[in-house]
Amino acid sequence: MEHWEAQMNNVVEEAFEFGRDLMNNIIAGNLAETKPGSLKYLLFGTETSKQSFVIRVGKSFEKFFEFLLEKGVTSPTSLASGVHKETKKDRDLLAIYEADKIVYYRELKANIELDTEKLPATIEKIKRITEHLEREYPGYKINAGCLCWSTYDSLDLANKFNSKIKKFQEANVTLDFAEEFFKFVNAPMTKEQYYDYFKSLGEMFDE
Repeated sequence: MEHWEAQMNNVVEEAFEFGRDLMNNIIAGNLAETKPGSLKYLLFGTETSKQSFVIRVGKSFEKFFEFLLEKGVTSPTSLASGVHKETKKDRDLLAIYEADKIVYYRELKANIELDTEKLPATIEKIKRITEHLEREYPGYKINAGCLCWSTYDSLDLANKFNSKIKKFQEANVTLDFAEEFFKFVNAPMTKEQYYDYFKSLGEMFDE
């Protein structure tokens, strides 16, 4: 038991270091800057766009969760993320566990505040990909859903998000938060650790 806990603590530390490397690469890249014609430029002049930065983080950190899946206690036989030829849809996080006959798929969302068009579109995408996975992997359990990774658990959300959560429930689509993901990969992660880590990454932007 102690050996397992030490191993998983090491995995978390490796993932944290991997995330810092991702962040350094984002910051070193060509992030957009505010330009004349915007209120931000009028008020603050030329500065690196935080919106551009946040979008890059949202996309790049799919690799952070792939890293944790791959290094988890029960490593997947293969990772099959990416654009699916038949559906032409991008499957954010997809892992195949041959021994247990499980396909794990999560659509990653850093922002649960989806508008009236994006929310049903996200649910429909998950359902469509799930149907294709059922045909692609007959005899496998399809563990599919959405992972809102910017929030550790649903208790942290304001009441205004209850309607968003209810939409997933009504559609019978799983909505996970970071806590569920770390339980799935058997990686120790407290709420405090998770938020402190990502706040430290955010501070790298201002250095």
